[in-house]
Amino acid sequence: MNVADLATALLFLQLPLTFWAVLHGKPEARALFPFVATDRSLQAAMLSAPLQLPCMALSVLIAFTGLESKKWVRDADSIAEYTPGDAIVGDALFWLTVACFSVIKTFLLMHYVDVFALILITLLGTIALFVSCRPVDTETLCWRMTGIVTFVVALILILALAFEFAKATETYIVAMGVLADGLLVVGHTWDYPHCSLSTVVNCRAAYVTAMQVVLPCAVCASCELL
Repeated sequence: MNVADLATALLFLQLPLTFWAVLHGKPEARALFPFVATDRSLQAAMLSAPLQLPCMALSVLIAFTGLESKKWVRDADSIAEYTPGDAIVGDALFWLTVACFSVIKTFLLMHYVDVFALILITLLGTIALFVSCRPVDTETLCWRMTGIVTFVVALILILALAFEFAKATETYIVAMGVLADGLLVVGHTWDYPHCSLSTVVNCRAAYVTAMQVVLPCAVCASCELL
């Protein structure tokens, strides 16, 4: 069994577990919105929004991406290498799933944090992750280095917020997500500059597998079901 088969097998566990946690726990995003009151004092209002539908939609999207990962691995066997600028099978679907997962995971696990800080860190981490994993030639290597530095900064901020505001269980899940993000970058840069397409798609299939584990755990932790 390869990693794509594992991602496919896990969807039969991830889908019902996530739906059960969503229906029983009713997860919601909670964040602080700072504003200036009439007496010119700085105050913060608590914002909350239900996450049931976004979590269920993300669960289905991750499951579909897990099914597609088998096709990625199979098609990659016919291509030994790929050059910068070449299209990678499932590229748009994968990064859409990663972006949605990053946003929902952050709002599930980070409570009582400034809403603007959450949005900024989520966008910063997701964009930096994408830039760090892009295939680039030596002439634009500075873009990769910039992406990796920004990615590391975003991870430090996420971990700092988790240790400050999240509970122990939520912090462990955030750390799992950070580890998976780091391994995704390693998988895309392991054999640079002679990048193997097989290495990249297997790395992505492994990341999809990690998402199928982290999502139900994040929902359960957010709803205090863990």
